[in-house]
Amino acid sequence: MGNLALKSKKRALILLSAFLVLSIILYYSPLRWKFIGFIRGEEFYKDMPASYWKERIEADYRIKEMRWWQKISRRIGVENRPFKVSEDDEEAKVLIRAMAMTKT
Repeated sequence: MGNLALKSKKRALILLSAFLVLSIILYYSPLRWKFIGFIRGEEFYKDMPASYWKERIEADYRIKEMRWWQKISRRIGVENRPFKVSEDDEEAKVLIRAMAMTKT
């Protein structure tokens, strides 16, 4: 009986560790934004949803105060890099919608 409980605890620890590693990888992956945009039914531009572009604009222009994890990301060199806006009409529409979105 003790051997079965030990195997069960070991299996649970392995599953929890795998879940944590996968969560961290997905958090920093572009798939995170695509999943969020798909679930919310957002419009996509250059394969990224409007909420991604809204976050990029806010981060680049420091519209909002930085969150604690953003400060840590900046210190370890993982922060988002600035992007350049072209004169494309479609892009302008997406950016305007992204700026108009409210946080839920």
